[in-house]
Amino acid sequence: MNLRHREMYKPTMSYDTALDQAGNTPWCYMDKAVEAIDAKFGEGYSKKNPNLVARYMEVAGREFTNSTLIKVLWEIAEAIDRIADNN
Repeated sequence: MNLRHREMYKPTMSYDTALDQAGNTPWCYMDKAVEAIDAKFGEGYSKKNPNLVARYMEVAGREFTNSTLIKVLWEIAEAIDRIADNN
Protein backbone atom coordinates (compact mmCIF):
# COMPACT_ATOMS: atom_id res chain seq x y z
CA MET A 1 0.00 0.00 0.00
CA ASN A 2 1.29 3.41 -0.87
CA LEU A 3 1.46 5.30 2.45
CA ARG A 4 1.16 8.66 0.69
CA HIS A 5 -2.41 7.76 -0.26
CA ARG A 6 -3.74 6.43 3.03
CA GLU A 7 -7.46 5.82 3.20
CA MET A 8 -7.59 5.39 6.98
CA TYR A 9 -5.50 6.68 9.81
CA LYS A 10 -4.24 5.11 12.99
CA PRO A 11 -6.58 5.82 15.94
CA THR A 12 -5.21 8.49 18.25
CA MET A 13 -7.05 7.47 21.42
CA SER A 14 -4.76 6.24 24.18
CA TYR A 15 -5.43 3.02 26.04
CA ASP A 16 -6.08 5.05 29.19
CA THR A 17 -8.74 7.12 27.42
CA ALA A 18 -10.34 4.01 25.97
CA LEU A 19 -10.40 2.42 29.42
CA ASP A 20 -11.95 5.54 30.98
CA GLN A 21 -14.65 5.67 28.31
CA ALA A 22 -15.33 1.94 28.62
CA GLY A 23 -16.03 2.44 32.31
CA ASN A 24 -18.88 4.84 31.52
CA THR A 25 -20.46 2.81 28.74
CA PRO A 26 -22.26 0.27 30.97
CA TRP A 27 -23.90 3.11 32.91
CA CYS A 28 -25.22 4.58 29.67
CA TYR A 29 -26.57 1.17 28.65
CA MET A 30 -28.17 0.67 32.06
CA ASP A 31 -29.86 4.07 32.02
CA LYS A 32 -31.22 3.40 28.55
CA ALA A 33 -32.34 -0.11 29.55
CA VAL A 34 -34.28 1.15 32.57
CA GLU A 35 -35.87 3.93 30.51
CA ALA A 36 -36.89 1.61 27.66
CA ILE A 37 -38.13 -1.24 29.86
CA ASP A 38 -40.17 1.03 32.10
CA ALA A 39 -41.63 2.79 29.05
CA LYS A 40 -42.66 -0.55 27.58
CA PHE A 41 -43.88 -2.39 30.72
CA GLY A 42 -44.65 0.34 33.23
CA GLU A 43 -42.78 2.36 35.84
CA GLY A 44 -40.68 0.22 38.17
CA TYR A 45 -40.73 -2.92 35.99
CA SER A 46 -36.99 -2.71 35.37
CA LYS A 47 -36.26 -2.53 39.10
CA LYS A 48 -38.29 -5.68 39.67
CA ASN A 49 -36.58 -7.46 36.75
CA PRO A 50 -32.82 -6.89 36.95
CA ASN A 51 -32.12 -9.86 34.67
CA LEU A 52 -34.10 -8.16 31.92
CA VAL A 53 -31.99 -5.02 32.40
CA ALA A 54 -28.82 -7.13 32.18
CA ARG A 55 -29.97 -8.84 28.97
CA TYR A 56 -30.94 -5.49 27.45
CA MET A 57 -27.47 -4.18 28.23
CA GLU A 58 -25.84 -7.25 26.63
CA VAL A 59 -27.90 -6.87 23.48
CA ALA A 60 -27.20 -3.12 23.29
CA GLY A 61 -23.47 -3.77 23.59
CA ARG A 62 -23.55 -6.42 20.89
CA GLU A 63 -25.61 -4.21 18.60
CA PHE A 64 -23.10 -1.38 19.01
CA THR A 65 -20.22 -3.74 18.24
CA ASN A 66 -21.98 -5.14 15.17
CA SER A 67 -22.88 -1.68 13.87
CA THR A 68 -19.33 -0.46 14.37
CA LEU A 69 -17.83 -3.48 12.62
CA ILE A 70 -20.22 -3.11 9.69
CA LYS A 71 -19.29 0.57 9.35
CA VAL A 72 -15.57 -0.22 9.43
CA LEU A 73 -15.91 -3.05 6.92
CA TRP A 74 -17.97 -0.82 4.62
CA GLU A 75 -15.31 1.90 4.80
CA ILE A 76 -12.59 -0.66 4.05
CA ALA A 77 -14.56 -1.90 1.03
CA GLU A 78 -14.98 1.66 -0.24
CA ALA A 79 -11.26 2.32 0.23
CA ILE A 80 -10.37 -0.82 -1.71
CA ASP A 81 -12.72 0.24 -4.50
CA ARG A 82 -11.11 3.70 -4.67
CA ILE A 83 -7.62 2.20 -4.74
CA ALA A 84 -8.68 -0.29 -7.45
CA ASP A 85 -10.22 2.53 -9.50
CA ASN A 86 -6.96 4.50 -9.32
CA ASN A 87 -4.84 1.62 -10.64
